[in-house]
Amino acid sequence: DLEFNTIDVNETLLKLFEIDRKKSKKINLYQYVPTEYHTFLKDIIKKFDKGTTSLHNEIEIFNSKKKRIPVEIYCKLIILEGNPAILNMIRDITERKNIEKRLLETIINTEEKERERFAGNLHDEVGPLLSSLKMYVSLINETKDKEKITYILDQINTLIKEAIQTVREISNDLSPHVLN
Repeated sequence: DLEFNTIDVNETLLKLFEIDRKKSKKINLYQYVPTEYHTFLKDIIKKFDKGTTSLHNEIEIFNSKKKRIPVEIYCKLIILEGNPAILNMIRDITERKNIEKRLLETIINTEEKERERFAGNLHDEVGPLLSSLKMYVSLINETKDKEKITYILDQINTLIKEAIQTVREISNDLSPHVLN
């Protein structure tokens, strides 16, 4: 009815709630819905009063053992024996939610592995080049020999080119130009 007392239920709902048919006549949906979803149930009636004839949402319910079950609920305003009533179709979406959770975990794990690989590439490839550059720059300050300075500057230029190429390769690994 419009206060979410059951008029009739099918066997699937009895199994979902883990109750027997005798108790099904005494069910009020509020007792099987966590309090954070009570506002949703109240809003259904308000929306029906404003002319809406059906609503759809994902909520959680409790079974008789107080286990939370994610469900998809479809509510339709109907006339039953001359009185307004709500036809509720409730579908267990536990499996879908589990798949979504595993998919999200897989995405997060993949992103973490990619970050580790990126950090490793920076550390193992760019780090040594920058350390070598620092060493050569400090050598310039220590020497007065023009030939050594020329040699060191050539090495610095070579290392800078390698660093640029390495950064370009790492950048391309992150976002290949082919995708653009």
